[in-house]
Amino acid sequence: AMQDFSLYSGMPVLGHTLVVHSTTAKIGCGLIGHAETLVASLGAYPGYSGAAPSGTVAVTAVSDGTLQLRGIVTGLEASATGGLHVHSGFTCDDAGLVGGHYYEPLPSDPWTTTYTSDANGVALVSLDVTGFTLSGGMPVAGRALVVHNSAGARVSCGLLEVTPGQVAHLGAYPGYAGSQAVRGTIVTTQSPSGISMSGTVAGLPASTTAGYHIHAGYSCNASAGVYGHYFEGMAQDPWTTTYTSDASGAAQISLAMQDFSL
Repeated sequence: AMQDFSLYSGMPVLGHTLVVHSTTAKIGCGLIGHAETLVASLGAYPGYSGAAPSGTVAVTAVSDGTLQLRGIVTGLEASATGGLHVHSGFTCDDAGLVGGHYYEPLPSDPWTTTYTSDANGVALVSLDVTGFTLSGGMPVAGRALVVHNSAGARVSCGLLEVTPGQVAHLGAYPGYAGSQAVRGTIVTTQSPSGISMSGTVAGLPASTTAGYHIHAGYSCNASAGVYGHYFEGMAQDPWTTTYTSDASGAAQISLAMQDFSL
């Protein structure tokens, strides 16, 4: 047991080399795992007293040294542009430890990245950044993802945590021609008794309670491939699950379902 280290927060060892020595030489080497997907669940920035944005952002590596950030943030100022950056700290509990933009020892700060919100204060995050990895050189795993408002103030924060789960980025249902432009990011993970789902959905009918369910199909390209609720072999359909949206048409998803698996 080793104190003062962690897998991917303060003093992170994820992705580092583990070396075995003889009495005279280094004789063995291996990497301590690697991250495939990071997810930040955004909440209030520490000490921020205003109406805090919330959201879900997933980060994946699309090539060597290039990361892709995809997700959704709600509760922002309406029709505004602000910053969204990875900071150097490993906490969202203490404003003094969140740190500034994470880029040392790069020669210049690449975090000029921004979002633009719609009239409902919702922003889709779709950014590519270079010079970083999930858990290798210049790792972002465990660090703070910070959202700024249009004046530059820090208003929201979430840690980029390693997830063993799978990420669904929601778009329009095939063939739907109505006025709701649904977008969302939901993470599904394995739990001891089944699965857990969490995330953020926007573009819903305002102040409404309605359903969200896993269906039997494997495609969202055509409605014929979506099929009905997935509960084959069960005595009853368990998919009575619902969300409740706020006045801007956004909802936070949190659900545990027994008897299913990834």
